[in-house]
Amino acid sequence: MEEHEHLLTPSPSVCWNVELVGSLLADLGARNVLVVVDQRALLAAGLGREVFRQTAGCVHEEFSDFEPNPSWQSGAAAARLAGEIDADAVVAIGGGSCCDVAKVAALGCRNPRMVDALARGEGITEARPVPIIAVPTTSGTGSEATHFAAIYVEGRKVSVTHPSLLPTVAVLDDRFHLAMPAQLAAASGMDALAQAMESMWAVGATAESLRLAEAGGRLVAANIEASVCGGDPDARRAMMLGSHLAGRAINISKTTAAHALSYQLTMRYGLAHGHAVALTVGHLASAIENATADDCVAPLNLSEIRVRVRRAASLLGVGPQDLPARIASLLDSLGLACDLRTAGVDREALPQLAADVDPVRLNNNPRRMSTAELTGMLEAAWGPPVITRTQHSYASDVASV
Repeated sequence: MEEHEHLLTPSPSVCWNVELVGSLLADLGARNVLVVVDQRALLAAGLGREVFRQTAGCVHEEFSDFEPNPSWQSGAAAARLAGEIDADAVVAIGGGSCCDVAKVAALGCRNPRMVDALARGEGITEARPVPIIAVPTTSGTGSEATHFAAIYVEGRKVSVTHPSLLPTVAVLDDRFHLAMPAQLAAASGMDALAQAMESMWAVGATAESLRLAEAGGRLVAANIEASVCGGDPDARRAMMLGSHLAGRAINISKTTAAHALSYQLTMRYGLAHGHAVALTVGHLASAIENATADDCVAPLNLSEIRVRVRRAASLLGVGPQDLPARIASLLDSLGLACDLRTAGVDREALPQLAADVDPVRLNNNPRRMSTAELTGMLEAAWGPPVITRTQHSYASDVASV
């Protein structure tokens, strides 16, 4: 991990041991703390006693009543509890959903009555979030490194964004990641891989985000199978860092159409978020590779788009046209359904899924895509992909990109 530590500055700062949470809270001057926690992750890692020893010197309350893909009601309940104890810091110990709830709590705790307005996208600039310490227990979402939260209002995904939602400190303790069940490691790991790829071709990418995305993506691509299929400790640690770097990348660039499409797949069919993204990201790369000059979203041009998407596909050793098949093969090796049909998605629902796409992430896509084009892409993702080129032939090409 040492070779990547130069990428871990300036914010959020990183520490490597959950036993430091107490001193981190003291550094913040925190007296009243809300701890948003995934109890299952805490139990799996066997760290519950140690974690809560860290908050023994504070007035603290625990909140764990939230669901995967959390509802706004869960976030509002956490904010009310934080308000009741006059919280001056929030600690999140869990995966992406836990961190999202913690961010909503931090955003609304000083004025819980604002929470309903925040759900409508109102009052964000007036909010005064308290500091967040994030302890991720999964390697995938990168939420500990982003300034936004995903929350669901009446089945509709809402992205809440505020600069102060970027956690002050991310605590990357590998004991949580070593304890992940294989299925969770698979879905969250594919989310990290998709984030790295999408960040590389995103309209909002910068030189810094490209460095972060490529470094994180290469760690994830090289280690995900050993992490999931063998539970290899070194691979789990590499996934922890790779996921964090990908999170830092999307904090700058944000994600694109694969994430935009994933939210409806998750809400309608119960697919784990990372799995839902992975089912379309390869097909999206193929569609971007086929862009024309008229499709390009400024300020990118066709040449730059193709360089970016080819570098992203090269994380898995293939070209964009072969990425759907390569990801399908990877999903199969990880024990996940490798196409939308096998995942239980109704073919007749594809046009509506395309029509209901999240516009924020879609607008960050380098190729402009109509609803009809998105439907066609989903049709391609519905059945098994076809290999069009060999991995070997493209591996030699990408070196010159």
